[in-house]
Amino acid sequence: MAFFAFSPNNVAAGIFTGLFALTSVAHMYLIIKTRAWFMGAFLLGSLLETCGYIFRIVSHTYPYSLGPFLTQTLLILLAPPLISASLYMVVGRLARATNSESYLLLPRKYISAVFIIFDVFSFFLQAAGGGMMSLESQSSKRRGKSLVIAGLFIQLAAFGIFTLTTILFDIRRRKSGFKLLAQSKTLKWLLITMYAVSALIIVRSIVRTVEYIQGYSGYIIKHEVFIYVFDALLMFIAILLFVVVHPGMWLHALREEFNPSDHDNSNSSDLVQKNEIETLNIQHYFSQNKEL
Repeated sequence: MAFFAFSPNNVAAGIFTGLFALTSVAHMYLIIKTRAWFMGAFLLGSLLETCGYIFRIVSHTYPYSLGPFLTQTLLILLAPPLISASLYMVVGRLARATNSESYLLLPRKYISAVFIIFDVFSFFLQAAGGGMMSLESQSSKRRGKSLVIAGLFIQLAAFGIFTLTTILFDIRRRKSGFKLLAQSKTLKWLLITMYAVSALIIVRSIVRTVEYIQGYSGYIIKHEVFIYVFDALLMFIAILLFVVVHPGMWLHALREEFNPSDHDNSNSSDLVQKNEIETLNIQHYFSQNKEL
């Protein structure tokens, strides 16, 4: 039998294959240029999206073949957790670059690890569930569906908490009373980009969760427009935003802004000393104002 309730749109799949391929090349270049190896998971997510839509084209040619259908389903489903994993690593580096680690809800060395653990758990739940849904047994399909839904819920919960953590950090740094920390345009635009990417991933995950809850008889899975509008398009915009505001480049700019090197200008030692004093003041301010 055909695994789709429709004939997959080759043109749309081809367009997004090309778009994701271009953003993957751009991210590969930027990662190498800036040595932002922590963005490797983000690049892998973009590559999974590319391959997912390639296999969607193959599924159009072979609509009765399980292999291409299962492959495209898993690749498109599993790309966002990899993309969100890089976001978890950005916020800790951002706080370190701006000497504002005391404003994080968790210590910097733990914040990435905690959320990545949940992300990895979600990833494997969705992968296992997707594989089980390909089996002929109806009980296996039901268990697989439950695993995918559980993985999506965990992903949503973890990412939602992470977004709130980032917002809390943003509020605290803007209330710090320190001009450089509160008014840095570089920091502001990097955070705005992170919010935008986070919102896109959250909306995508909500729609995909509803899709799996509805099941094969649901409205969403029977209408291909949903995967292109609420998955492919949203993820492409998210990936493109981090091409324009690439964390590797912008974190470097933040380090230069908050911690200028001795050889950059003759007054840099004074600026460094000022930043060190501000860091101590920030920590003191936070300890005296825990209600922020």
